[in-house]
Amino acid sequence: MQMIERQALKADLLEDDIADAVLFLCSDDSDMITKQCLTVDGGLR
Repeated sequence: MQMIERQALKADLLEDDIADAVLFLCSDDSDMITKQCLTVDGGLR
């Protein structure tokens, strides 16, 4: 089974997806998030 078939979103994970997560964590919108592991994997099962 190929990786993309195992993803819930059925899309390739791109560098921009990781960058978006990093930008969110660096923004004021994430000020209530503490001690969490943010998984960016496209819903990989």
